Amino acid sequence: TTPFPSAIPTPMPTQTDNFFMMRDRLHPLLEDPPASLNLSVFDDPDSIPYRVLDWMANDDPESKAIMANEADMDVNMDMDTDVNANEYLLDRYIMASMYYSWDGPNWPDQMGFLSNTTICSWKGPENRGVTCNDDGFVDRIYFEKSGLSGPFPNEFFQIRRWTYIILRNDAITGTIPSSISPSLVQLDLALQQLTGSIPTEVGLLTDMKFFAV
Repeated sequence: TTPFPSAIPTPMPTQTDNFFMMRDRLHPLLEDPPASLNLSVFDDPDSIPYRVLDWMANDDPESKAIMANEADMDVNMDMDTDVNANEYLLDRYIMASMYYSWDGPNWPDQMGFLSNTTICSWKGPENRGVTCNDDGFVDRIYFEKSGLSGPFPNEFFQIRRWTYIILRNDAITGTIPSSISPSLVQLDLALQQLTGSIPTEVGLLTDMKFFAV
């Protein structure tokens, strides 16, 4: 009998040196919980991590400038330090991951997401979108009736400095992640399509003033 031919794996698309440099810089920041990203996920062109990294490495002048340590950004940080540069790249990665995970290309108001400006300016009317702290790092988001749909990306709570998360009246699905940021003051997830129980970690947040689901 003639054996069936073995399946030929789909080759990974040819990528740039920038892509692999960005991957090697970001993956150590994302391999631990709650993201727990395996390096191989960046080899799958259909995965959100691949799409985000492809955008950052090849289409986003801001990310490429940080990698080249030539950034001229309106944020109060010393870009000569790897810590600050890595934190800024991580914020940018997570905001782009959120955009793709929540059907961002179909939002009626794009709010500047994936524009080649600082993420602190990714916002729309009534302060919807991203807000940064005085150091230029993300610490708040606000969306309401903004067209969001889909689950929380695993990377979302890799940002440990969240203080306000206001996500109202959209179509976010899945469960509330248990890896909640310890600095949260307000977590408003009203009128979403979430399932499952409320994580016990929510009740242990000492700074929490308001919670809705």
